[in-house]
Amino acid sequence: MWWGSCSSTSPAYVVAGVVLSAIGWYAPLAEFAGCGATVPLLGFGHLLAKGVRTALEEEGAVGILTGGLTAAAAGITTSLVCGASSCGFCR
Repeated sequence: MWWGSCSSTSPAYVVAGVVLSAIGWYAPLAEFAGCGATVPLLGFGHLLAKGVRTALEEEGAVGILTGGLTAAAAGITTSLVCGASSCGFCR
């Protein structure tokens, strides 16, 4: 399969973004590195962690399940719509 080489490392970048955000290192890294630290995979992990943290403070334990998806809903929807439309366009 054509995506075999990159699919094994992509989750690692998302998890790295979550871990860096959880220990409080993502914001200083993004400030130091600029837009290089906000690449899509690290940034997506940070967005998920930030959404969970915010929802946990506002909604309690339910925020653990809903916060990440709520925070990343626009990006997830956009990627699905673009992927579906490009599949239809390329056929």
